[in-house]
Amino acid sequence: MRIKIESNLSVSFIPPIVFLASFAFSMHVYGGEEKCTYNTYQWNVRDMKAVGHARIMKLYSEVTASEKDDLTGCSVCEEDQVELKYRGLRPFKVCKVIAPKVKAAIESLQLRNAPLLDVVGYRPGMTRGEIDRYGSRTGFSNHSFGVALDINSEQNGLYDNCPSFKPSCRLIKGGKWDPTQEVSLTKQSMIVQEFERQGFRWGGEIEGLQKDFMHFSPTGY
Repeated sequence: MRIKIESNLSVSFIPPIVFLASFAFSMHVYGGEEKCTYNTYQWNVRDMKAVGHARIMKLYSEVTASEKDDLTGCSVCEEDQVELKYRGLRPFKVCKVIAPKVKAAIESLQLRNAPLLDVVGYRPGMTRGEIDRYGSRTGFSNHSFGVALDINSEQNGLYDNCPSFKPSCRLIKGGKWDPTQEVSLTKQSMIVQEFERQGFRWGGEIEGLQKDFMHFSPTGY
């Protein structure tokens, strides 16, 4: 069973069929089967904005291969995520599979007063993969599975047209990267070295036309 509720439904009115389906879904879950719930959207490359916002509710047994990360087994489901809280940072979520390594990295970095300004983890949405006929992406990002982190995003942007960093690289997300500043990440940065020690790869070294200086994941993408 799968229920998709579009986010533009009026809060003051829930159609009876949706209410009954949601009630039946809850009762089924309470009967012993695990559930999967998450919010999602698609990134439209023509309009350069998020479209198709939806709330997904289904049984965990119905999670598809596209809703899971092949490497870690983490899914887009909120039920696979745990919330982490640290001094000076807004709470963020990551997949429970990688949570111990994330905890170890951040605790070590905070003990050494590393310049951690902000961390973003779990953020479900279709922002990569093939483009459908409407111009929307059809694949989930690694953030969708809770296996990617963005750190100090306002000082470590995502650049396109950037096989190697140079002035012609085009900033498309986050803030300007300035390797002379301590909060901008480099290969020699304490933050990069600690996350690499925990098995993560840094997006500032990925191959291809993009450099994602804020980004960490098991693959770097």
